Amino acid sequence: DSETKERRIVSSWVAQLLPLAMCESRSRYFIDEDDSYEVSAVEAVRNEGKNFYSLSEFITDWPSILTDKKIYTGEQVNKILENVSRSISQSLNDLKLPYQFKLQTTNKQNVGYGVEILFQKNGATNWVTLRHVGTGIGQVIPVLLATESQGESIAEMSLLRQPELHLHPRQQADLAEILVQKSKVRQIVCETHSEMFIARIQRLIRRGELAPSEVSVLYVDPIGVSSQVKELRL
Repeated sequence: DSETKERRIVSSWVAQLLPLAMCESRSRYFIDEDDSYEVSAVEAVRNEGKNFYSLSEFITDWPSILTDKKIYTGEQVNKILENVSRSISQSLNDLKLPYQFKLQTTNKQNVGYGVEILFQKNGATNWVTLRHVGTGIGQVIPVLLATESQGESIAEMSLLRQPELHLHPRQQADLAEILVQKSKVRQIVCETHSEMFIARIQRLIRRGELAPSEVSVLYVDPIGVSSQVKELRL
């Protein structure tokens, strides 16, 4: 029905297109012809990000329903944004990054409807923009958003290139654990150069929290002008 369609479109934008907009990598979003399979991808080169993302700026080829402003200001959309914000806030605190995260719809003059990104340091009363927090936070937000699972439409696969960029080694390990939890509802493929990331995967297996059959680690070994792919035992 139309209500479900609205929810699917908005949650898709929040969970897939928003992080790609932050990375200026819109072409890395895939969807098949019957709208039944979606893949989101976050590149290694990620920008600092902006405070405001216009919906119309990135979705000119989506259904006309996107031009109806009621979709972006209704209770349904605000609920999706609240759920996403709560989930991202929890992930940030799991990474020992002491911030609350908030996505909120806004209507800016001459720009139109979009989503504003705000942060509040734990214990503080004021909200600040993305440019007032550390680089590591700005770099990990697209990763967390691209693997978010709110709404009716979620990507069935997330492709993440070097999700650990600009994070402290301990936080890289914690991010691996967060992504393992998120992989319960979708397949996640990561390209990583972090030993801490892999070490945390191994620890989860030793603790019985992750089955060896649920993860595959492939090591790419350059040999001359070609490369050999080896599957590592965990």
